[in-house]
Amino acid sequence: MPLVKSRPGFLAILGYGLLGMTVFLVSVWFTFPYDKFELRIENELAKKGLTADLSALSPGPFPGIKADSLTISAIKETPFRLVVAPLTVQLPLASLLSGDLVVKVEGKTLGGDFAGEIPLKSGRGTFSWKNLSLAKVSEDNADLLPPVGGTTSGSASFSMPVQTAANFSGAVNADISSLSVGPGQFGLINLAEVSLGSGKINLKAGEGKAEIENFSLSGGDIDIKSSGFATLVQPLMASSLDLAVTIRPAGSEVERKLPLLFAVLAPNKSPDGSYTSKIKGKLQALRFWR
Repeated sequence: MPLVKSRPGFLAILGYGLLGMTVFLVSVWFTFPYDKFELRIENELAKKGLTADLSALSPGPFPGIKADSLTISAIKETPFRLVVAPLTVQLPLASLLSGDLVVKVEGKTLGGDFAGEIPLKSGRGTFSWKNLSLAKVSEDNADLLPPVGGTTSGSASFSMPVQTAANFSGAVNADISSLSVGPGQFGLINLAEVSLGSGKINLKAGEGKAEIENFSLSGGDIDIKSSGFATLVQPLMASSLDLAVTIRPAGSEVERKLPLLFAVLAPNKSPDGSYTSKIKGKLQALRFWR
């Protein structure tokens, strides 16, 4: 005797089964011990070199989680502050059913928005951001960065897994708007305010190298054009950089604002008033070269 006499009967049994599974999953989702999971996430981030604090982890859009905030206070024991508030992480049902696990993240940080898709196993991930404040980055990390202003929007793609900067493979395309440096104190240097205008950066990386295809800024006190490459190693600050740079000041007043910079560049001045040079060396000890 057949277990299921008719197609409608079979569909009813299947429907009840799916309904029961859904009720169970939703129940687990709501009653999950998020406080313990919060601690586990912080420990996993610590293993990757991030000192982080999650606040108020709770159920998000099903099936996902959200946090009131994620605060990063150090990267590889180097103090660096970044606050994401709020943050939502979601694992789409289609991803669960296919087995190609992809996590969707979105949130707000630095006065702007970001979103991304990150494969948990392997594959191509994407990340995008809009109107992130560069001033907020420098304010929160005044010991590391000079005072800057401006915003950035852009996108990145990358291959997973990413373990270190040296094995990063992907591309970054970013627009920079109204970039400025100063005024303010940075270390022992009192910086005058200099406008660098707006522009973009395009780079791609793979097999331990990053090619800066284009970095350009125009419309400010100084126009900058640059291209070159970096050799990526771990730790990142030991990576080496080799850039060709052309700098064109808007006038002599800018040169008076930055006497040290233009004194170094003076031997490389062209008849048209621009300066050409090379920036080479490890990231922690860059130098201008002819």
